[in-house]
Amino acid sequence: MRWVIASVLMISILIFISQNKVQKMAAQKAEPTALPTTLKTPDDGTPEAKVAEITKELEESKPLLKVKEDVRAEVAKDPHGTSSALMKAGETVGQVAELEAAHPERKAEFQAYYKECFESSEMATVTRVQCFRRYVSSRQLSREETDKILESLPRPVQSLYRRAAATR
Repeated sequence: MRWVIASVLMISILIFISQNKVQKMAAQKAEPTALPTTLKTPDDGTPEAKVAEITKELEESKPLLKVKEDVRAEVAKDPHGTSSALMKAGETVGQVAELEAAHPERKAEFQAYYKECFESSEMATVTRVQCFRRYVSSRQLSREETDKILESLPRPVQSLYRRAAATR
């Protein structure tokens, strides 16, 4: 009987601790705001200020792309639904592409951003493919150059990229 009471007490304590951790994590996890679709030009309008603003916006958008764990949690809850975290990441990549189109003089910075995105294992496969597509487009890579980079990426990224490219 003591063993049963001790077990129930231990389970209750573990549940309390895990719930407390989840609540703390939820409180700490501040959802970043979406990247604006147009760049806010600083008041002074200097090229240095413009570069600083673009860099700031790119850095602020990175957490929006790291949704791999969020996607897994959402899929576990609703395997047939579309993950809102994944949708937000896709929108962010699109907004970065719009920002790149508005500021072609910063192309190298955007290319570095896309490269960091598609090389990161923290990103969901779909997001990595989106970033890779933007990188290929931005760099205007040949098929051979694209294939060479693609071979260094995980199989799921390669497969999804090739399937997406075949449908275009």
